[in-house]
Amino acid sequence: MAEYNVNNIEVSMFGESPFYGIREMTYDMEQEKTHVHVVGQSNPYSTQYSNKKFTGKITIIHSEFVKKIQAKIPKGLSVLDMAPFDISIVYLADATNLQTTDKWTGVEVTKTAKKFAAGDGVEAIEMEVIMLNVQEGV
Repeated sequence: MAEYNVNNIEVSMFGESPFYGIREMTYDMEQEKTHVHVVGQSNPYSTQYSNKKFTGKITIIHSEFVKKIQAKIPKGLSVLDMAPFDISIVYLADATNLQTTDKWTGVEVTKTAKKFAAGDGVEAIEMEVIMLNVQEGV
């Protein structure tokens, strides 16, 4: 069975498709769930569902961040001040051409950090983000 390969992932954001310069992307989906207990029963009776939470992290090569993101931000503002944006991630399996897409909607940057270390010598910008929704396999 063919697997999805990082070299066959295409990310679209900030009006660029594909958006080149991404080093790493991760996201988490979380939903609050609690047990409902009733009198006369020691085991939970049911589950109550509450808020969902979507968070992620995008690491971009510094030079690409400057050209493709920072250049679009008005002077005096930062990436933290940007309007919400959407991201589309297309995965293509090697041998089967099986394609699937994830969409992050209402993405907003909550934290940034510059990262550099000895090794490959690439400086990167790490952006922590929140999203209104993540749709997998659309």
